[in-house]
Amino acid sequence: MSLTNILLTIIVIILAGAGIAYFVKKNKNAEIEEEIEKDEKTYTLEAMRDYVKKRLDEITKVNLYDIGLSEEELKRRKNKKYALKKALKGCTYGDVNDKRYVKELISDLLSKEYGVNEANISSSIPFDMPSLLTSQDKFDILIYVYKKEFGYEALTQLIKRYNLAILKYIQGETKPCYVITDDEIDEIYENEKIVLSFQDKLEVVVQRIYQHYKGYSTIDEIRDMNIDGVSGGVSGLPESFISQVAQTGTTDYIEQVSEHKVPRACDSIWIFFQGKSIRLAFLSFGTEAELKRVCQNIYKYNNPGQLSDINGYKVNTWDKVTLIMSYKNDKPYTEFEVEKKDGTIKSYQITPLSKINEDGTETKVFGIGVGDKEIRGFLPSLKFAFTKLGSIVSTMLLIIINLFTGKLSLSALSGPVGMYTVVKSAGTFRQLLYLTSYLSINLAVINAIPFPAFDGGRVLFVIIEAIKGSKVKPEVENVFHSVGFILLMLLMVYITIQDIIRLT
Repeated sequence: MSLTNILLTIIVIILAGAGIAYFVKKNKNAEIEEEIEKDEKTYTLEAMRDYVKKRLDEITKVNLYDIGLSEEELKRRKNKKYALKKALKGCTYGDVNDKRYVKELISDLLSKEYGVNEANISSSIPFDMPSLLTSQDKFDILIYVYKKEFGYEALTQLIKRYNLAILKYIQGETKPCYVITDDEIDEIYENEKIVLSFQDKLEVVVQRIYQHYKGYSTIDEIRDMNIDGVSGGVSGLPESFISQVAQTGTTDYIEQVSEHKVPRACDSIWIFFQGKSIRLAFLSFGTEAELKRVCQNIYKYNNPGQLSDINGYKVNTWDKVTLIMSYKNDKPYTEFEVEKKDGTIKSYQITPLSKINEDGTETKVFGIGVGDKEIRGFLPSLKFAFTKLGSIVSTMLLIIINLFTGKLSLSALSGPVGMYTVVKSAGTFRQLLYLTSYLSINLAVINAIPFPAFDGGRVLFVIIEAIKGSKVKPEVENVFHSVGFILLMLLMVYITIQDIIRLT
C-alpha cells in the first residue's frame, strides 16, 4: 500500500470519527433539550392544574367498595371522600374553611405525588427571576406575605403602607382617578425585598391553581379581605376612549374593541375601600369565559335545596323566607345575606332559640321580621296584589316539591283543625280577610295539582285523551280517582291527628 493510500485512509477515518462524534453530540443535546422542554411543560401551572383536577375527580368518584379495602380503611376513605366533596361544594360559595381544606390537599398532591420541589417549582412561576414576574405574580406574592403577618387585613395594610388610595393622574385619562397601576406594584415588590422559602413558593402556586379550578380567579384572595367589596367586568370603556370617539365621530371603535385595543369587560377589576372605588389596573380575568365562571359561582342561588353553606337561596319575599327557615338544616345556625337599598350586602349568622311550647313540642325562634308598608292608589295596589299572588303560588309549589324531596316533613302541614286555630288567632278583620284569601289561593293551587280526586287529575285525563285521540275507559279512570281519594283521606286523617296532638 502506497503512502498516498495510507494518508487517504487516515483522513477518511478522522472525518468519519468527527462525523460520528458530531451526530452523537447533536443527538445528546437534542435529548437534553427534550428533557428540559418536557420538564418545563410538566411543571407549568396549566399541567399541574389539570393533574389536580384529575386526581380530585378520581378521589370523589371512585367506588370504594370495588377496591377490596378493610373495614377500617373503607370507613377512613369514605370520610375523606365525603369531606372532600363537601369542601369542593363549599368552595363554590367562598367558605374559607373549605377553601383551606382543599388547598392543603392540593399542596399534598403536588409535593408528594406530582414531584414539585425547589428545583422545578420556578417552571410554574419564575420566583428566582423577578424581571420575568408579571404584576399579578408580584401582587399574589405580596398578598401572601402580608397575609402571613396581618391575616385578612393584608390588603388594607398594603394600601395604607404605600398610600395607594389617593387620586392620581394616569396616561390617557383627563381627570384624576383612584387606581393602582402595574408600575406601583413593581415598585412595591422591589422595595419589599421578599425572600421566599420553598413552602412559601408552593403556597403561592397552590393558590394560583386553586383559584382557577374552584376559586374566584384573580379576585379569590381579594374577596376574602376585610374591605368593602370587589367588582369585576362592569367598568365599561375608559373615559379617554369615549371622548376620542365623540370627537372623531368614527365607528372604528367597534373594530378596536374586538381586537382588544381597548379594555374589555373582563379586564376591569375594582375594589371598594373605605368609601372609594379603586381600579386594579394590573389585574385581569383574562377571558370573558373566566369572568362568566366566577359570576356564576358568586350568584349560584337559583337551584332549590337545603339552606346551608353548600346550597343557598335567593329570595325577595317574606313568604319564601319563612318557608326556607322551616327546612331541615343540619347546622345549629342559618346564614343570611341581605342586600340593602344602597346596594351593599351584609351577612348575618343567626342561631335560633329553642322554645318549648305548652304541648311539649319545640319551636325554633329566629327573632327576625319585616315591617309593614302601606300602599295607596289603585295601580300600586293592583301591582302589589299580583306580586303577592305570585309569591304565594310559587311558595305553595315549593312546599309541594319539598314535601316529595324530603326537605319538609308532613308534620309541617296543618288540616282543618290547624286552620281553625290559625283563623281563630286573627285579631282584626284585615287579618281575617288576608287569611281567607290565603287559604283560597292555597286551595286553588292544590286543586290544580294533577292528582287523583283533584280537578287537576281530571284535566290530566283530558290531556291524555287529547293525545290518544280516544276516551280512557271509565273503569280505569274510576279506579285511578278512587285510589287517589283513599290516599288523600288517609293523609287528611294523619294531618288531623297531628293537629289534635299539638292542641292537647
